[in-house]
Amino acid sequence: MRGLTPPLFFCLNTDKSSITMKPTPKEHNEALDRHAIIVKHLIDEGYADSEESADKIIMGMSEQWFNIIID
Repeated sequence: MRGLTPPLFFCLNTDKSSITMKPTPKEHNEALDRHAIIVKHLIDEGYADSEESADKIIMGMSEQWFNIIID
């Protein structure tokens, strides 16, 4: 991932009131793995033609769509 940070829902609870700590290294790595899966899916399915365009889609992606892809 070229220096971009995935959206928070990749690794954090959606209840913003409970966010008091940064993700652990394990959570961060899991988020990066999920990001790679999403990028690959978007490119394979023709939604994006590069990692950069996939990243732009991901930034506007709903959590529901993200979960559908990951599941």
